[in-house]
Amino acid sequence: MLIVDSQIHLWQNGKMSAHHRQIPTYSVDDALPEMASAGVTEELPWLKGRDLERVMGGAVVDWLGWKRPAAA
Repeated sequence: MLIVDSQIHLWQNGKMSAHHRQIPTYSVDDALPEMASAGVTEELPWLKGRDLERVMGGAVVDWLGWKRPAAA
């Protein structure tokens, strides 16, 4: 399995550098379908409970609207 560590940027009403798409807004609603088409999963199935909390952080999980796993 290829594991890639990466990040994306979301922006609103921004003027972006030449390294980014030249669109005024790139939202989570834009990013999620592209992530799905690229095969990026919203979950880390090999991480559970406290390990997932440590890696993702509760605030990030809540902000993205992801379902938290049941307590182990």
